[in-house]
Amino acid sequence: MYSKLTFLTCLFLVLGLLAGSLNAQSIQQDPGPDGIVSVEAENFDANVENGGHAWVLTGPTEGFTGTAGMHAPNGQGGHSSNFLTNSERLDYEINFVKTGIHYVWILAWGASGSDDSCHAGLDDDATLSSQMSGWNNNYQWSNNRYQQPGPSRVNVTSTGPHTLNIWVREDGLIIDKIVLTTNPDFTLSGNEPGPPESFWGAILNAHSPDPADGALHDATWTSLSWSAGETAATHDVYLGESFDDVNNRAAETFRGSQSSPSIIVGFAGSPYPDGLVQGTTYYWRVDEVEADGTTRHAGPVWSFRVPPLGAYDPSPSDGAVYQDTDMPLTWNPGLDAKLQTLYFGDNFEDVNSGAVTGIARATADYTPPAPLEHNKTYYWRVDQLNPPNTIKGEVWSFRTLPEIPVTDPSLVGWWKFEAGKGARIVDFSGHGNHGIVSGAGNMQWVSSTFNLGLEFLGDYQGYVELPPGMVTTGAGSVLMWINTTQGDDEGMLWYGSAVTYGNGYGGENEIHINIDDPGAGELDFFLEEDGSGSDITINGPEVGGQGWTHVAATWDLADGCRLYVNGRQVGSEAHNTNVQDLAIIRLGSAAEDDVFYDGLMDDVRLFDRALSADEIVEIMSKGEDPRRPGSPQPGNSALATLIEATSLSWSPGEGASEHDVYFGTDPDAVANAEASDTSGVYRGRQSMTTYTPSEGVEWAGGPYYWRIDEIADDGTITSGGIWSFTVADYLIVDDFESYNDTASGEPGSNLIYETWTDGFDNPTANGSAAGYVEAFQPTMESGIVHGGVQSAPLLYNNGTAALSEITANTAELPVGRNWTIGSPQTLVLWFHGNPGNSVSDRLYVKVNGVKVTYPGNAADVAEVRWKQWDIDLASLGINLTNVTQVTVGLERTGASGGAGTVLVDDIRLYRSAPQVVAASEEVWIEAEAAASISTPMQV
Repeated sequence: MYSKLTFLTCLFLVLGLLAGSLNAQSIQQDPGPDGIVSVEAENFDANVENGGHAWVLTGPTEGFTGTAGMHAPNGQGGHSSNFLTNSERLDYEINFVKTGIHYVWILAWGASGSDDSCHAGLDDDATLSSQMSGWNNNYQWSNNRYQQPGPSRVNVTSTGPHTLNIWVREDGLIIDKIVLTTNPDFTLSGNEPGPPESFWGAILNAHSPDPADGALHDATWTSLSWSAGETAATHDVYLGESFDDVNNRAAETFRGSQSSPSIIVGFAGSPYPDGLVQGTTYYWRVDEVEADGTTRHAGPVWSFRVPPLGAYDPSPSDGAVYQDTDMPLTWNPGLDAKLQTLYFGDNFEDVNSGAVTGIARATADYTPPAPLEHNKTYYWRVDQLNPPNTIKGEVWSFRTLPEIPVTDPSLVGWWKFEAGKGARIVDFSGHGNHGIVSGAGNMQWVSSTFNLGLEFLGDYQGYVELPPGMVTTGAGSVLMWINTTQGDDEGMLWYGSAVTYGNGYGGENEIHINIDDPGAGELDFFLEEDGSGSDITINGPEVGGQGWTHVAATWDLADGCRLYVNGRQVGSEAHNTNVQDLAIIRLGSAAEDDVFYDGLMDDVRLFDRALSADEIVEIMSKGEDPRRPGSPQPGNSALATLIEATSLSWSPGEGASEHDVYFGTDPDAVANAEASDTSGVYRGRQSMTTYTPSEGVEWAGGPYYWRIDEIADDGTITSGGIWSFTVADYLIVDDFESYNDTASGEPGSNLIYETWTDGFDNPTANGSAAGYVEAFQPTMESGIVHGGVQSAPLLYNNGTAALSEITANTAELPVGRNWTIGSPQTLVLWFHGNPGNSVSDRLYVKVNGVKVTYPGNAADVAEVRWKQWDIDLASLGINLTNVTQVTVGLERTGASGGAGTVLVDDIRLYRSAPQVVAASEEVWIEAEAAASISTPMQV
């Protein structure tokens, strides 16, 4: 047995050293939509030793997807840093037919946490693919990176051959298979075999261009050359100044069929006989033609640029705004420039004519004497001297930052995206927390709901890096406008993390608002637990395809975590007490350059305190212009009751002394009307910030549209946005949305048991409690609701008391005392039971002391679904213009009572009660990719 093992070991060692000689041809990438490259680890092109160590072949063959695996034997040591020069390396030559980001997956096994990582890279660049891990005592696929932005990926900058590298990070790891893909959604899991190994073959297309693709070429002539495809007999060359023309092989770009892999351009008798033109980008491609004259292998389009004679590519860019007052100036020298003279000043004509003193520069940079003035435009130009010629430079300009005062100390960042170019995102809070666009060449400045905004383009196309430490997870608010069609793909809107790594869904201390991947882009607000509590996830509505949408999230140890969409709260949870400083804050991506946002964004604000709902509505209404009106009541796009909609109100814009009111049912007419309007849309100019339409609004009517233009003392008019509302077909007695857990006496406190009086202090007479009573837990129910984001728990215990009831004074409820407004006929209440509830107690309602007992089955309080209870108002026999009290309770039906919890929600007044949908006898549930289904389930 010993001799057999020795033989196998020696055989594998020999194969491990010789395998590189077996692969004389490249791995060919699949041109399909996923761009798959799949290679068995043992089929390397080179096994590069370092320090006397190398990867070795290991078996047995039946344990791997191929014939063997590659092992970094113990004793080689680890290389977490400096691995490019100090680590053993495997090389795999791949012929790529696609460019861009490729995601790296590796099937491997590590015996322990000290044997479970390696480095990957392309052409000796491991910037995005080092520190791969995830094989701790597991044989599985992974594309994770240890404490690094992930997933692992490489950037293929040109088609043709490139070398994939695998370096040792921890000795002991065994690699079985490597897969690359252009599809970010492509996944491999467990120890599945993965795609079959890619085809090995000759490189048939032209590759390795010179000048390199995208190069800057400092001459007016060149010899274009390339590495020929292995079967090429001749080479069809296309060259021109238009990418599309060359890509489409336009006749005027064909430069002939060449017998050798090169062609001279820029000389007499060659393409561009008068020379290449400075400042021009040229595009070229080579199609390889085999000896039969018909078999062709199309090449990619390459490019190179001849720099202009004059200075170019200024920084800051021409026309840049919001620049620092100590901004250094840089540029690229023109072709063949020997000397440079810079002219700088605050007058275009002086700089253009050279009236200002020229400054000789040996290097392509200059820092003006500081400080420059705020909010001022400066001009500059650079002349290039190539004796005896002087190339006069064009005049460039930039404008410095205005002085931005701090108007609200709690507003720590306000990013309006007003620059329109460049990579700088200016902070208008006055705190100087400016952001930087990463991937500025990909992201776009676009027209927005407020002048300009920023377009994020999705996977690996850029994000905004903001300064760390502006807020903690203890308290804060973030608000923004978004417009996205992102769906079925996760994307970060705003992200913060206590560490500089994490993708939003790991165990790091993170907080974020994001687009989730179900449906049409569900909105989520997430706060990680720290081991002492639970993760907080508040699910909002789908926002994909909804146009411009205002999103806000607030968090506070006392007030909890809340999510708002278009000014309306859509979810809340108690804070989990995890308080962390944020080491990284971003827009559009997580720390690991992952889960990228795809869509528009504007008017992002960050506060170090939790804003109130009214403050959020105010900011949303005014937008970026404080002169606009705000805080419309009813809220914009609201479903308002007749009581709420009878009179309109708003908050005035800054400096407004009068207000032009526009109102109607035609949105275009309201949007376009002026004070000269005679159609009835214009309702006049007034000093008050309330307005009651003379014609009133109708029960279940609308939508209604209105607009307020603000008039300053000097007569300046600032037009407001269009607001709308629809009138509901009911009045709200109580929907339980306004109650919170803010301590009594604190600003904004609204405890349910201070409005709905219960028996908590006298349980022998009244066994009720309004709201949950567990210490440090929410009072209201947020997981089971009929409408809105919370319902009211009614806890009852009739073991000692004969009844359990809660009572409210109607003057403190939305409906007030007059229950005849709009002529409602029916009181409707929804309740939700619990299987553990006692059914020996019967539900009842009292209005002005008149009791109505629930007519249905007493066991309904144990049903896990919402039940609708309709009460005829006329049957009460009371004065409906003066209703003072309403009570909800449960009472004994026998000698002794029981206990339980009933949820109550949406107590309303209707003209006609909503139709009750009968419960189905069957519920079909389709489960996909689920290992199990837990019961009971709420439907």
